[in-house]
Amino acid sequence: MPVIHIVLVKVKQSVLSNGFDELKSKCEELKDLPIAKSKATEIKWGPPAYPGRNEGYNWGV
Repeated sequence: MPVIHIVLVKVKQSVLSNGFDELKSKCEELKDLPIAKSKATEIKWGPPAYPGRNEGYNWGV
């Protein structure tokens, strides 16, 4: 049975407007970690799929 793990974060507006490219790069690098390569079948990241239900979180991995 697969395990689905979700990490929700509140990214500050200053990061969204100033360091967002670095954040995207770091999220992409998660796929290259040895544990991710051996255990994860898929890693996705992005904004909330259901904005009305995000309770203040604006990013998820």
